[in-house]
Amino acid sequence: MAESEFGSQRRVELINKIAAGAGGEIDQPLWPFLWLADIPQLEEISKQPDLITYLAGLAKRLEDSQLLARCKLVHADVCAQLLTFLVSYCLYRDPENLRTYTLPDGLSCASDVKAFRDGSTGRSAWLTNLKRNGCVVTGADDPVEAAHIFPFSMRRLQAPDIVNDTYNPWSVFTVDAWYNAITGPVATETVQNLMCLAPSVHKYHERAYFALEPVEEDTQSHTLTVRFHWLPHMANLHRLKVDTRPSFARGIGCGRRIRLWEVVSGDEIISGTLINITGYDRIPLPDPALLQLQWMLQRIVALAGGAEVFQKSNDDGDDDDYSDYSEVYEDR
Repeated sequence: MAESEFGSQRRVELINKIAAGAGGEIDQPLWPFLWLADIPQLEEISKQPDLITYLAGLAKRLEDSQLLARCKLVHADVCAQLLTFLVSYCLYRDPENLRTYTLPDGLSCASDVKAFRDGSTGRSAWLTNLKRNGCVVTGADDPVEAAHIFPFSMRRLQAPDIVNDTYNPWSVFTVDAWYNAITGPVATETVQNLMCLAPSVHKYHERAYFALEPVEEDTQSHTLTVRFHWLPHMANLHRLKVDTRPSFARGIGCGRRIRLWEVVSGDEIISGTLINITGYDRIPLPDPALLQLQWMLQRIVALAGGAEVFQKSNDDGDDDDYSDYSEVYEDR
């Protein structure tokens, strides 16, 4: 689940120890990194003799890296040439009503990429097929866009120190898997890093309104199961208590009257909805490492204050008041 890591007794013990040594409060951007860190990394942090200075240093290095700033960029429409790399797989919940992507006759995923990028008529065939299938999450018809699993705005953050030297909240094995996934021969420009989404769904993903949690990969059926999660955003608090436990409310939408439905079945897409991604001949599944990185980054962005400066609703009945974090405001 979206907050499964937060229930670990060992994690809570270490966070409490760090909170005591740090004097209670830290900069908000660093807070989600602590709560989502691997346990061995938290143990090392908790052993630091001067936690106040150490955490201040980590916060400064995180700020200087511009990692979160790049995560929070609301990027422009994806270039037309990227549409030629669109994923030809189906996201579905109802096995009786599969929506599939098929390659146009006479075209192969590998051999025609260059021709598509050079503006051949093959692109039109792909776009026609794209319009026929619509958004892979909601099933809505055209207009649809290519969405990057790993944020396109972070494509230049491809040096080994992305997280290793900025702050190492995860094991070297985890970092290596992510690094290898975004620094391959074609890096983030590959079908394994793209999904097809309706414009509004694309924007919701860019702004970390939701995340896809990798659940299981079945190599026999060539399917990958992910779990959909809405991610309610915290306010920009600047500083907060280290031991404030993150919480992502289960249910529909993420506040601000934002909700999604599967247009064919009419079922609402809620937190916990399971989605199966199916690969096809010559079409790879999304890279699990990229999905895992996306799963981590989306939650970090939401907990760090969101991917944009939100405008308050004029609706007096709006319940987006971050009441789950009332302890943050105590003694302030």
